[in-house]
Amino acid sequence: MRGRTYVLSGAPGTGKSIAGLQFLMAGVKAGERAAILTLDDPDDVLGQGEYLGFDIASEVAAERLYILRFQLDFARRFGRATSPDEAFAELRSLLGPAPLDRFVIDSVVPFIDAAGPSQNAAISMLQLLDELGATSIVTYPGDLAGVYDRRLDPLVQRAAAMFHLSADLQRHRHIEIRKVRYRVPSNAPIPYRIEPGAGIIPAAEEVRFQQVEMHSANGRQRVVLELPQNSADDALKLLQDHYDVKLMNGAARRSTPVMPLSVMPARRSVDFPDAGGPESPSVAQPTRSGARVPFDAAGFRGAIQSILSADSRSMFSLVALTTPPGELEKVGDVVLRTVRAVNGDLVAVANNQVLIYLHATGRKHAPYFVQRLRDTWQNIGQGELIVDILGYPGDQERIRTLLTSLA
Repeated sequence: MRGRTYVLSGAPGTGKSIAGLQFLMAGVKAGERAAILTLDDPDDVLGQGEYLGFDIASEVAAERLYILRFQLDFARRFGRATSPDEAFAELRSLLGPAPLDRFVIDSVVPFIDAAGPSQNAAISMLQLLDELGATSIVTYPGDLAGVYDRRLDPLVQRAAAMFHLSADLQRHRHIEIRKVRYRVPSNAPIPYRIEPGAGIIPAAEEVRFQQVEMHSANGRQRVVLELPQNSADDALKLLQDHYDVKLMNGAARRSTPVMPLSVMPARRSVDFPDAGGPESPSVAQPTRSGARVPFDAAGFRGAIQSILSADSRSMFSLVALTTPPGELEKVGDVVLRTVRAVNGDLVAVANNQVLIYLHATGRKHAPYFVQRLRDTWQNIGQGELIVDILGYPGDQERIRTLLTSLA
């Protein structure tokens, strides 16, 4: 509904920022004028656009898209203002006098946190959106179902619709409709996935699978699948060529030979130690005696270069940890236990540092991993970890320099 405000909620990494960029670029392609107010570094926004296949820099240069960023001292300045309207007047002046068709605020948290216990910030923000007349998306990094921050009440009450994005431990993603003011065909959760060059796209119905404790003649385990119609390809991408697969669609049962197909990052064949078949093109953490061990410098450099050569539009973060004296090996072991190896994260010990490749993780989400790692380290180790985070493609020159320096 044009001119209305929509709310996207969800944990970090579920795709709220990606959804916002897709919404803006769809408008720009239709000849509309759009803007985003973000917590992210503009380079990260450009890099995320490149990952999605959008030439955001050209749209900014042509003044069809505006990128505005919260200042680092925004909370202090906003908190000292006599009225929230001062900040929104500044925002209004930056957007210029021309009509704005689409607007994204990613996220609403700086306004809410800086305003203290009052709802005035949310009210002033809604007044601004009404004045602009733009169709807008506001993101919130949490869940607005049940108990939530009551300072958000004005936003919740005025929103035309509220959607919650979620992802479970197996990286199954769903969009849930939490509120909608117009008729929709169904309120059922909508499965989705995020792909380079495409962004958020509908996914097939969730594939249910069960590993049966029996073995075929060639010694491989047998997996029985119950598949929705037209989703066999998605299932085969998950399993590749490592199991005997029997497909069942209702009463129809047939045996289907499994052909080598590409592997989805969330469930890679390298994480099944008994898997056979052709080698996966995905890069795997090296192992020794069945246990994962860190890459050395040359191996890590080759792994990253292999990832980039396979897909130049990859999005990832590199974390460089400088460890306390004498703790390099111990920190490396902790990192290996902390990363999401099943999803493609990689770990190296090189140049007296622990280097971590976080697969499909933007720079703004890497600190959540770092905090989890620090919490784990504080429980079992001594000394402070010094952390440097680089995001690709935004920091690609620094990443190239780092990889070149690996001895």
